Amino acid sequence: MSDAPRTSPFRQSAAPELPPVAVARRSVASRALWTLVYAAPFVLLVAGAWALSALHEPGAVGWGIIALLALVAAWDYQRRVGAHLVLYPDRVERYVFGRVTSLPLDGLRAIRIFPTGPDGGLLDLTFADGRRVALRAWPIAQLRPFEALVPALTAAVLERVRQGDAVEFRERPGQPLRSLGWAAVHAVTCLAALAFGLSLNEPAEALFVLFALTCFCLGGVQFYRAWLAGGAGVMVTREGVRRLRRKAALMPWGAIDNFTVDRDSVRVNGVDGSQFVALTAMAQNHSVLAALLPALRRERERRA
Repeated sequence: MSDAPRTSPFRQSAAPELPPVAVARRSVASRALWTLVYAAPFVLLVAGAWALSALHEPGAVGWGIIALLALVAAWDYQRRVGAHLVLYPDRVERYVFGRVTSLPLDGLRAIRIFPTGPDGGLLDLTFADGRRVALRAWPIAQLRPFEALVPALTAAVLERVRQGDAVEFRERPGQPLRSLGWAAVHAVTCLAALAFGLSLNEPAEALFVLFALTCFCLGGVQFYRAWLAGGAGVMVTREGVRRLRRKAALMPWGAIDNFTVDRDSVRVNGVDGSQFVALTAMAQNHSVLAALLPALRRERERRA
């Protein structure tokens, strides 16, 4: 491996007046709505527990606990997702509760942009010092401009492979178990909402029952997709691609026919007709791998 210094593909500039490349900002109404959506399961869980214990009227103390739980959930949501995010050519700035955190793009190691619905999605940025920036349940139209980070990050990984590094692209660790755990929480929350709704009088009962059943069905589809996404990932080298599984053999570039990239995964297709999933869209750097593999194959073809 060469000891030559590695230069950053991101633009280096100390000028703070550089115009932003992308801005992810939500209106006050949108933030308030999604905060209520995030806090609702916690409130319904407590309310359902009271209903199951035949205490249909929690009383002043009970409603106070529910209100406090909702406020804590709302504060946690705002703290984690941030008020808004601004991308500059050389840094990312995150604004939370009036505080600004600046993260230089030199330290960016992974990016994940994943659609979670027709108009929603999540953005997850991971930096070398361990800090993460995550926007969840965000309008996907505001997250798409952050894909401008992918070419520079791909160039950095490509240079590492050229210099002899073996670069790993891993799936989210413990994804199947994590999905199962969240599915259990989801089921308990929906059952609590259902029990609370059945303890009320019409028409509130029908509304709560409909809400609980709808959440259960929609959530079940999402958790099923998350369960299928569990895997190991791949290792990319100058010689080829190897799955990160025990006893997995290296597939040299000469044995690779092409690659299939879609919204769910990156798949490697062999000349012998074999195929395997290299990385799912729920993993970090899915877009980077989708651009990296064809670039490495083209380089090998030119050398040949």
